[in-house]
Amino acid sequence: MMRLPQLAAASFLLLAAFGCPKKDDAAPPLAPRPTPTPAVSEGSLSFDLSGLAAKSTLEVLPADRVAGLPVRLRVRFDEEVPQTPVVPRERQILVMPAAEYRDATIVEARLNRGKSIDILKVLVAEKPKELERDVPLFPAPPGVQAIRAKLAYLDFKNGSGVRFVTRLVVDETPQPNDNLFLTFQGITTDGLRIVAVYWPVTVKGIPETDDVDVVLKAIQSAKGDALSPDLAKFDAFIASMEVKLPGANP
Repeated sequence: MMRLPQLAAASFLLLAAFGCPKKDDAAPPLAPRPTPTPAVSEGSLSFDLSGLAAKSTLEVLPADRVAGLPVRLRVRFDEEVPQTPVVPRERQILVMPAAEYRDATIVEARLNRGKSIDILKVLVAEKPKELERDVPLFPAPPGVQAIRAKLAYLDFKNGSGVRFVTRLVVDETPQPNDNLFLTFQGITTDGLRIVAVYWPVTVKGIPETDDVDVVLKAIQSAKGDALSPDLAKFDAFIASMEVKLPGANP
């Protein structure tokens, strides 16, 4: 066994053989790595706010294994920080890779997500006036759509989708009318990205009733400042959107 004096001698011999590093010979400090930006790592999203908010913030959300969500882009507005999972009355845009969204969960849910994506594609292609089922929402929140009002099919710069006002009912519990929200659910022309926009909506003059037909009629007939946000501004905002994939030309 080598004793301590022998270890010291061995260390001295190693230093003598290889030389002690001088201050001038020290390796230069490593340059900091640039932080990836959304435009580089996950694509980007451009749009015109059309007066709907003072400012917007684009961020990359990490994958969420519990909710089965892939890495995705989110745009939030002003100083608001939306919750996760999605609360439909909180203003935000989500851009998700369709394939990863479909595959980022268990098999049964994967099949349902695949059907939802296919249904959205059919809707934007065929543009039916009467809908026999709920419009798919991404990511899917709990509940079913009690109403669908102000429905319109809209194009953005490289995709299409459907815009409508709705409210969700969970376990057949009546929801107050202040739970109404405006949403746009779309997909890029190449089918690679899902684009979901959520926005709170206020409709004046809705009677306090659980009668769905009465509520639907009141929303459908709302015009001008009776409905906020202004649908013309919202639609212009949607039309201005453009999703750019990683590596795409600016």
